[in-house]
Amino acid sequence: PLVMRAYAARGPSASVVSTLGRLEGVPSALAGQLLGGLAEGWPKDVVPDFDEADRATLAALVGALDQNAAAQLMELLGRWKVDLGSAVDLGALIDGLAARIGDASVPTGDRIAAAERLVSLAGNDAALASLGVLAPLEATSDPDLATGLLRALGASPRPEVGDLILRSWPRFGPQAQRAATVTLLRRDPWSRALLGQIAGGTLSPAVIDASQWSQLTERASSSKDDDGALAALVEKARGAGADPDRAAVIERFRGTLTMASDIQRGHGMFTLHCAKCHMLGGEGALLGPSLDGIGARAPEELLIAILDPNRSVEGTYQMWTVRTLDGILVAGRLASETRTSIEIVDANGESYLFERSEVDVIKASPLSLMPAGLEADLGEQGMADLLAFLAQQH
Repeated sequence: PLVMRAYAARGPSASVVSTLGRLEGVPSALAGQLLGGLAEGWPKDVVPDFDEADRATLAALVGALDQNAAAQLMELLGRWKVDLGSAVDLGALIDGLAARIGDASVPTGDRIAAAERLVSLAGNDAALASLGVLAPLEATSDPDLATGLLRALGASPRPEVGDLILRSWPRFGPQAQRAATVTLLRRDPWSRALLGQIAGGTLSPAVIDASQWSQLTERASSSKDDDGALAALVEKARGAGADPDRAAVIERFRGTLTMASDIQRGHGMFTLHCAKCHMLGGEGALLGPSLDGIGARAPEELLIAILDPNRSVEGTYQMWTVRTLDGILVAGRLASETRTSIEIVDANGESYLFERSEVDVIKASPLSLMPAGLEADLGEQGMADLLAFLAQQH
């Protein structure tokens, strides 16, 4: 491959067909590596000019190579704007790649590579929904496979990608959901489709993290969309998690923002009601987010976060429920996810490690791990004291 990259860097249009012809009969893995080196090294501004004899040679080579290497060659020819027309059965190549993606016996990296080539080869000539790029995915699928397939699909500029990903959402595991969000936010039409699902209540606002919401807000403010539709959609989606019943509670407790308070009593409130889940200054537990530096946030923002914890749930701290094949149910925070296992930490801080092979269902909830209703334990004075204590934590 290194030699092929060095050869390709010269853009040797006159000899490339004869060089490619030597791939016939070469073992599939080596042919793939050599084609990869040629594609990586070839200058973007050099486009070979092939005559009919060259095209016939290339068409014959596509037919002689195995499906994977043939797809690589067709991808390279596509970069060179070479259309072999009916001399190549593109449909058969696409079907073969789709079958490879769905074959669980094929290594993960090879399945992802097949998806990348399939999306590239399909171009505008096939409905992406019919290609089955995401068909193999379930909530318990290998997260590396899920992320790779979503990345491959995201290389397509076609508008239906957003709807295709969103229709497949219920079959995504935790890492796949995060990868899907990243993919959807890359293009404006896909972002709008995602925001529409959130605003309509189909998906939780928690699928978009705080930094991504900030980026969306900035994008909306600088959008050329003169009627402000994107900004309105972002605002509607971000507020979709608000509970009207909680809004009434927030109004009732708004006076605690200006009540006389005691920081020491507030520390006691933190220790009694918050420390079992939150760490602050070395005190507490890390079931929920660390509260170090929490004083930088506005007091009203803290009040809302305490009284309506489900309004804006950080994706890492939303609740996930795992059901095993033998019927065990565990709900809590997703602590880790690997190719072979899933770890959940419940509200008591107890950790459960499940092998993927024993998991039947893993499903996200729009709810935060932090329960609503803390005001019943704190009371108005306790809330004022807690807010005063938190406001000092910089």
